[in-house]
Amino acid sequence: FETAACSRIFETIRSLYKPDEEIDLRKLADSLDEEANAILTNISETVHFADRDDQVFEECIAHIQATELMRREEELIKILSILDDEKDRNMILKLSKELMDIQKERCKGTRNEL
Repeated sequence: FETAACSRIFETIRSLYKPDEEIDLRKLADSLDEEANAILTNISETVHFADRDDQVFEECIAHIQATELMRREEELIKILSILDDEKDRNMILKLSKELMDIQKERCKGTRNEL
C-alpha cells in the first residue's frame, strides 16, 4: 500500500468482514482513525464503479500482486548480490530459481495486458 492509512483501511476490512461479505461503509468508517477515515471518504465520493465492481476488484488484486512480485524481485537481487559464490552456492541456486520464476510470472502478466 502507498500509505499506512491505506494499509489500516485494508486490515480493518479484513478484520471486520469475510471475503464474500458486503462492506458497510458506515461501520467501516466508525472503526477507522481520522486519517484513514478521510481517505475512505475521499474514495467513496470520487470512485464510481458503474456496475464494474468485479472487474475493479480483480484489477486491484492484480495490482497488489504485481507490486508484491516487484518488491520480492528487488529483494532477491539485493540478497544475491551479497552472497558469496562459493560459500552460499545452494542458497544462490534456490534464490536464483525463485527470481527466475518471479520474472517469468511478471513477463506473463505483461503479455496478458497487451
